[in-house]
Amino acid sequence: DDLKIYKNISSLDDCALLQEDINAICLWCKDNGLDLNIGKTNVISFTRKTNPTHFLYYLENSSITRVTIVKDLGVMLDSKLNFNSHATYVVSSCFRLLGAISRFSKCFSSVYLFYVLYRNIVLPKHDFCTVIWNSLSAKASNNVERVQKRFARTYHFRSPSHDLYDYNEVLRQLQITNLASRRCSRDLLFLFKCIHSYHDISSLVTSINYHIPGRNVRSSRTFHVNYSDFTSPSGRLQNYFNHLESDGIDIFNPNQPHFRKCLLHVLK
Repeated sequence: DDLKIYKNISSLDDCALLQEDINAICLWCKDNGLDLNIGKTNVISFTRKTNPTHFLYYLENSSITRVTIVKDLGVMLDSKLNFNSHATYVVSSCFRLLGAISRFSKCFSSVYLFYVLYRNIVLPKHDFCTVIWNSLSAKASNNVERVQKRFARTYHFRSPSHDLYDYNEVLRQLQITNLASRRCSRDLLFLFKCIHSYHDISSLVTSINYHIPGRNVRSSRTFHVNYSDFTSPSGRLQNYFNHLESDGIDIFNPNQPHFRKCLLHVLK
């Protein structure tokens, strides 16, 4: 029941063409007895220009509200597509869930049950669509990591151990990785599935660029990634794997459990 229309805007003429598309959709809906909700209709421009073209679009004689952040299928999209807004949203949501399970798990006899709740309630919130939004700055990534650090601190002080608190030691005891490595592992597993046709999406497969050297060189990169593509999901995934090649991970081996095991060993 949702519809998205988009157009590459380089001039006011393109804006006028987009308005014509909107008018055509309105006419089609009217002819077929469908009502459009102007209150749930927004326009957003994805650009990093200092002075982008902002055109006032209309839907059935009502102006469409322009926004800089929009939520689509659970992911917060901002006008610059840097996903910092979504990272902030994830942190806020995870902290609320973590606070809730911390309160009602105080009476549990086993502190491990607190970890089970964290793993099954908080982590899925973090993991949702990480392949899309993992192009984060170091500052944003550290902000997301605060969620697991809060959990690890609470877990440590509830455990019978009297050792000094150490974040990495808690992760080692629970056999989990930090959240940044967790997102990286999910990225590479998604790349593995694209290569082995788990995802039947031609646009994803064609975005994978294999590196074919013209002569014998020392570089053993598997994928060719342009510098401008490093922040795109496809480019980021391939760049991640290029940096892990020295660890002997074979992404062309179709054995998915083995690939996952190798990732966990390298990223732990």
